[in-house]
Amino acid sequence: MAKTKELTEDLRLRIVAAHKSGKGYKTISKCFEVPVATVQTGGPGNHKREQGTVNGTMKKEQYIKILNNNIRQSAEKLGLGHQWTFQHDDDPKHTAKVVKKWLADKNINVLQWPSQSPDLNPIENLWRELKI
Repeated sequence: MAKTKELTEDLRLRIVAAHKSGKGYKTISKCFEVPVATVQTGGPGNHKREQGTVNGTMKKEQYIKILNNNIRQSAEKLGLGHQWTFQHDDDPKHTAKVVKKWLADKNINVLQWPSQSPDLNPIENLWRELKI
């Protein structure tokens, strides 16, 4: 496996700006001639996190544990400050009363997601068209 090089602060800021403008990881990777994994993490070693595995189906308790261990830290690392909105879909573990209560107790603003709604992620609609 090839070693990755550290990004200069200027290059890192340009990558972040490109991502904020809506460009995808692959496009940014090609444009700045860096690996996609580097674009996704902002550079080698910048966003270390504990990885976990879920054996079988994830339950609401596991979901809360993941949120508890990651949600605020991720917002902080992304520089979102205190005014941000969390988005997840209507998966049963996301809409469980205990999860809603946990999010409310932590004062986490959640994007309202209509049940049985079409996918609101534009890229998902594009995939459908490409498969036809």
